[in-house]
Amino acid sequence: MISSKLFLALFVTLPVFLHSARAAVVNATYSSAGDVPVTAAAYSATGNTVVFTLNYAPAIGANLWVVKNTGPGFIQGSFDNLAQGQIVGLTYQGIPYRYVANYYGGTGNDLVLQWANTRPVSWGDNSYGQLGNNTFTQSSIPVAVSTAGVLAGKTVVAVAAGYYHSLALCSDGTVAAWGYNNWGQLGNASTTQSSNHPLAVNTAGVLSGKPVVAVAAGGYHSLALCSDGTVAAWGFNSNGQLGNNSTTNSLVPVAVNTAGVLSGKTVVAIAAGGSFASSHSLALCSDGTLTSWGDNNYGQLGNNSNVQSKVPVAVSTAGVLADKTVVAVAASGAYGSAHSLALCSNGTLAAWGYNAYGQLGNGSVTDSPVPVAVNAAGVLSGKMVIAVAAGYNLSLALCSDGTLASWGDNGYGQLGNNTTTESAVPVAVSMATLAVGERFVTGVSGVYAQHSLAIVASPLWPAVTTLTTSSMTASSVTLNGSVYANGYSTTASFEYGLTLSYGTVVSVPGTITGTSTTSVSADLTGLTPGATYHYRAIGTTAAGVSKGEDMTFTTLRTDANLLYLELSTGTLNPVFAPAVKNYTAGVSTSATTMRVTPTTLDGAATVAVNGVAGASGIPSQTISLSGGVATITVVVTAQDGITTKTYTVKVMPDTSPPVIFVPANITIDAVTPEGAEVIFMSFAIDSLSGFVPTTDIPPSGTIFPIGTTTVTSTASDPLGNTASKTFTVTVTKPPFFAQDLVGPRIEISGGYVKVTVKSAVSGRAYQLQGSNDLLHDSWADLGPPQVGNGSDLVISVPYSPAVHHRFFRLKLN
Repeated sequence: MISSKLFLALFVTLPVFLHSARAAVVNATYSSAGDVPVTAAAYSATGNTVVFTLNYAPAIGANLWVVKNTGPGFIQGSFDNLAQGQIVGLTYQGIPYRYVANYYGGTGNDLVLQWANTRPVSWGDNSYGQLGNNTFTQSSIPVAVSTAGVLAGKTVVAVAAGYYHSLALCSDGTVAAWGYNNWGQLGNASTTQSSNHPLAVNTAGVLSGKPVVAVAAGGYHSLALCSDGTVAAWGFNSNGQLGNNSTTNSLVPVAVNTAGVLSGKTVVAIAAGGSFASSHSLALCSDGTLTSWGDNNYGQLGNNSNVQSKVPVAVSTAGVLADKTVVAVAASGAYGSAHSLALCSNGTLAAWGYNAYGQLGNGSVTDSPVPVAVNAAGVLSGKMVIAVAAGYNLSLALCSDGTLASWGDNGYGQLGNNTTTESAVPVAVSMATLAVGERFVTGVSGVYAQHSLAIVASPLWPAVTTLTTSSMTASSVTLNGSVYANGYSTTASFEYGLTLSYGTVVSVPGTITGTSTTSVSADLTGLTPGATYHYRAIGTTAAGVSKGEDMTFTTLRTDANLLYLELSTGTLNPVFAPAVKNYTAGVSTSATTMRVTPTTLDGAATVAVNGVAGASGIPSQTISLSGGVATITVVVTAQDGITTKTYTVKVMPDTSPPVIFVPANITIDAVTPEGAEVIFMSFAIDSLSGFVPTTDIPPSGTIFPIGTTTVTSTASDPLGNTASKTFTVTVTKPPFFAQDLVGPRIEISGGYVKVTVKSAVSGRAYQLQGSNDLLHDSWADLGPPQVGNGSDLVISVPYSPAVHHRFFRLKLN
């Protein structure tokens, strides 16, 4: 893999060396490309915060170093205000710069801010969709990898190429794969033959909860390095290249065995190589040891043997690597061919092995069993190589100026120079399809691969800012924003909707260019009153789309209803209801003033009483009553300032007494010598107050004596107006009451009404009657009459609860 982070690792001057750096706040100030705020052999970011200040204009694609980790391990934890993959926006002289935080950048264990405006490209063979551009057509110049689907909205920080498949790692830890998949090398739990666009790698199982920080692709298998120093692998496993102590293929990631030489060690870098019948993998540990596993037919495991291994073994560091500091390596292996590359700390580039296609880059096609110098003339003249990669009989070098060089086989255009002619010396990878100002920041090919991948850094995209709205009404609003075009031809628009899905786009007419900030706006109509909408500004260019921050607005409400209307004196008629607008109110003839308290249904609505502004729920000004007469007008204005409703109260003196309703004169037979209990009802209605209670003397429910009693009903309305009305209750004594009915006893039991009469008169007919209303003297015969025989008489008739008789009596015929 080729990555510009090696350039920073080699050529940044580090001003401070700390054994362990910890601070409550790290002030990361950048005045030049060489500034490194923190340098430490071991660093824990947990509990700390970082504050960024940009004092110069960074070059396109350049990264900003935050923590240079000189030790072999990863940074521990993260800054409290800076998460892995977080977008960081910096500004210098009004120009915005976007970066993404990567705690595994630099040499693999450093915290850097990586240029966020990047895109993946690819070129070469595309038989199985390994270029990822939704086609199966090969290309001899770079073409864009599809960034829809799993890569939508992601920042790609690393890519890898296998024989017929490709991998991409995003700043948020997402891993995507595309191309050939017969052996499960895409890691998506399937063997669907191929995909010409990126798919998500399965992150369940061994990858669950583990951030992936590096990827590598072999001939038909793939590797992922996690932030905890463990390695996962998936795909073809005939030679044990998955490192899980088996030769069983896997369609999803499995853990590489951490026993043996990896016991207690942290892996900080990975590589994968080989062909269908000869595949192997490599891992560099934090202590500087190098391990390998898989096929070893050509000695590619580097352990001085030709025996394959299903678990990691140690690579020998004797021979040509003795006393050398290699900062990057690359290897390629295929049927009957293998070559290697090494980039040393002094900047030299060496190659060795198979050379039939000139992949050693030394101007010949002669194999070499020892390292030889790659030709530094031609396209590499005067350039600094900062990273290397090896493909199937080809090699790549990334230079510090953002250009790529390649050499070796070119049958599928994998050298990317718009030809299919092989080259024994480095040639320039074409930049014709790159936009103005774009440059390469990462380039890879793969062992046994006949295609290449790269990450391209684009110039700053337009900066778009969402601003607050204006001209708000209940159904319309003006959306506002600003666009810094940064020299691009930019079209502006807004998207809005009731959710964060937005849903509706409104365009801003015209095109924005230049390098100054331009205000943009759009008028919306037909909105729902009182609804909250999400919106944001958008700038669209040929390079991509920039979006401002999400903001919200709430349209004005149109509710002009009152919830309550209360009077300080008098009675409102009818009872208040929000939908009723006209009322009357009766007051005492002595009343001279009144206040009303209007309470709005919508707290944002305003009120005015007789033209004087007031507040919801607060009593109004004092209103004078002239002879108890006044007209009160309450106007409610909705939040939109347009919708109004008017409530009117006509006040008048109330001198009318209530009207009393009493029953007709009542006549009832006595049931005991004392008389009879009489229940009745009276009520009164006042023209303004409605129903008012009455007082009855004697009251209903008392025992009225035999004879005629006058009942007087009186009522008073709330204003003191009174009225009275009378009726009579006559209790009669039935014939032979005292002589004939000696101790009658009535009981209800077992569904019958039973009456027992002591010493019933012989020959007399006794009729049992029932009633449920004493007010109207409505008695019904219950069963046939019974004739007395001079002794005890028992009358029993069925009792029906449905009739609801409450009173019973005996009648002598």
